[in-house]
Amino acid sequence: MTGIATTPPVTVIRPALRLAPFADELADWLHEGIAAHLTGTVRRTPVRPAVLIVPEYLHTAPEALLADLATGRWAGRAVGLVGYAGRTRARYALEDARETLQDAGALVVGPAVGIDVARVRARGFDAADVLLRDLVLDELAAA
Repeated sequence: MTGIATTPPVTVIRPALRLAPFADELADWLHEGIAAHLTGTVRRTPVRPAVLIVPEYLHTAPEALLADLATGRWAGRAVGLVGYAGRTRARYALEDARETLQDAGALVVGPAVGIDVARVRARGFDAADVLLRDLVLDELAAA
């Protein structure tokens, strides 16, 4: 039996930043959630929704990332946000990214996931992280 390659129903967008090492681990975790949670989901629109990974440095999203978001093609695209930082759980970066994407015409879903990198590295992703991830994916599937 030959497997058929399928396009994932949600695109994971990792920041194109030189110093974003946790983003790879976070992208893998998001892909696992997409595979487990959205298998068989068929998109009716030509533009697939996206989950954007946003790092936080010094209580903001990196300027280069925000500039890329402001000039990207987001009009009408559903976007979920997953941020990472320390104890702030990327609250400030998520707010910056949400505002920039909405100004660019994206349909940013309500829930967002904020990850405390130190806690995840010490104990792994917990049930609350998984619940929020799945909530974001549900919102994207419904968009």
